[in-house]
Amino acid sequence: MMSSVRIGDRVVVRRAAGIIDGRQRYTDVLGELLDDSGGYTVRRDDGEVVTIPAAEVAAAKAIPPKPTPFSAIIAVERGCADTWPAPEQEWLGDWLLRAGSGWTYRANSVLPLGEPGLDLDAALAKVTDWYTARALAPAFAVPVPLSRRLATALTRRGWRSDAPVEVMTAPLSALSGEAAEVTVTDKPGEEWFAMATGGYDRVPDAARAILGSGDDRGFAEIRRDGRLIACGRGAISGGLAVLSRIEVDTSVRRQGLGRQVMAGLAAWAGDRDADTACVQVVSTNGVALALYEKLGFTVHHRYVNLVPPLA
Repeated sequence: MMSSVRIGDRVVVRRAAGIIDGRQRYTDVLGELLDDSGGYTVRRDDGEVVTIPAAEVAAAKAIPPKPTPFSAIIAVERGCADTWPAPEQEWLGDWLLRAGSGWTYRANSVLPLGEPGLDLDAALAKVTDWYTARALAPAFAVPVPLSRRLATALTRRGWRSDAPVEVMTAPLSALSGEAAEVTVTDKPGEEWFAMATGGYDRVPDAARAILGSGDDRGFAEIRRDGRLIACGRGAISGGLAVLSRIEVDTSVRRQGLGRQVMAGLAAWAGDRDADTACVQVVSTNGVALALYEKLGFTVHHRYVNLVPPLA
């Protein structure tokens, strides 16, 4: 049986292994499909790359992705939190409470990476008090499946969820490409802030604090005739380069400028020893998901945003 498979899919390929004791025998090759021209080239789970000639392929089908280990989810979530640091942070056990004057959900929600060290009702009371003291509503960004039990418990208590956010990763090398028009600096200018934050007349202080500056932050620009037409941000934690705020002026869209910005940020991050790129995309944003998939990103895990029940 041949089913539809695509480059990047996790697949199982049944390979004819010859006649043994008068019967046709088969072996299965499991892993990521790298190429399907003239057969199937698969990277197995142990890293070995195997090419099965077309004449030996008896069947091939896509299978669900291999589950991401919880330790890998924690590592990526910590990296994302490090590169989007809320001005106020406090740990409650393994829950990270974050506040940033309401600027962006990520910087104003609890990131649960384990247990809070209290029973759930007591922990929720502390969370509510902490956010109320900062004139904010409590909220959670719950990575799944890492903290699925918490998501279920909150839902049963009436907490409401939005569309999940896909956390996607790719080898940094997959983003290499044309970036001749891109410049990357370690400190953003006012035009960059205005484009990246949605055209605020006055950029919020929290936005400046969260977006930051320094050697581990890269602010990409494309200018034509002196006018800023595209921008993006990269931030590094360990080997992880988190890319965000990719914006292109409406007058020059569909010219590949977003890809150029990402390629420029990837080159910048590679020079600083990063090896993996990460983006976060709302699951309902089909256009962005399709673009990132074309660039080589795959879903690492997702998180669910949860807010309290209506009063």
